[in-house]
Amino acid sequence: MTTRFQRNKTAWPTRLIWLGLAVFMCAVAAQPVGLQSQATLGLVGLVVMFAIYLLRLGGAFRIVMISIGGLLIFRYIWWRATSTMPPSDELANFIPGILLLAAEVYSVTMLAINLFVVSDPIERKPAPLPADQSKWPSVDVYVPSYNESAQLLSATLAAAKNMQYPADKIQIYLLDDGGTAAKRNATDANARAAAMARHKELQDLCAALDVQYLTRADNRSAKAGNLNAAFPRTKGDIILVLDADHAPVQDFLLKTAGFFLYNERLFLVQTPHSFVNPDPLERNLDTFERMPAENEMFYSMVQKGLDKWNASFFCGSAALLSRKALA
Repeated sequence: MTTRFQRNKTAWPTRLIWLGLAVFMCAVAAQPVGLQSQATLGLVGLVVMFAIYLLRLGGAFRIVMISIGGLLIFRYIWWRATSTMPPSDELANFIPGILLLAAEVYSVTMLAINLFVVSDPIERKPAPLPADQSKWPSVDVYVPSYNESAQLLSATLAAAKNMQYPADKIQIYLLDDGGTAAKRNATDANARAAAMARHKELQDLCAALDVQYLTRADNRSAKAGNLNAAFPRTKGDIILVLDADHAPVQDFLLKTAGFFLYNERLFLVQTPHSFVNPDPLERNLDTFERMPAENEMFYSMVQKGLDKWNASFFCGSAALLSRKALA
């Protein structure tokens, strides 16, 4: 398979190609042309882009589509800057004109950065683990919790227990920030009683599911502090973080843990999130299960585009992190 480290060997040629393409587009965009030529150029460009979209052409055609769109946008910005600005001695018109142009330039700059990022997304296949299970990395599964119910946590912990992985290579931890020592010794009697009850209930739940219960002295630094407190108390090669309402599929680790064996410098494997309930926008517009959600664009396009540049967002859940890199 192709690893991150191997892909980096091609990064500089790719960057040089992009740089040359950007210089070429800027040079073409600055060329003076008549109104008819400009209209023809725009129409042809849109037709070609639409054809690429309809035919679902990828690979080099993706770069062609981005380049054509970029050329049309650059020509527009050049026209705005050179042909539409009010005279500088008419401040009542010039200042708003400059502000509007600056806003457009900012938008185009952000668009250019985003197009650059998603220009060549990586479609990764699962990383196979070796037949010899003794070579598999050990995994600590962290399930941080604050005020979630035992019923919700039981579903997540049960799903984590149900993952296919050697029992001697995986340990699951519930990191309870709702039953910390500070909460169990609170001055308010009701808060103290609630924390004590939660502490006991979740300890019983973990015992029933054969997972480890961990809590800490206080709630300093919220979720990040909770994860940091657990880190020195566990010893797995890989840390899998799951939110309290995030249930992994059975073969989750079989498809992801192997990446760390192919590249010892790998720090993060972030997997996409799928939701079983609609967000407010999807609920109000009745689009849930009928059209892709906003997070689909992020996970299926932005994250894969970042992967090309050896980067990723850590989204707080359903992600594997290297203990060695963290240490």
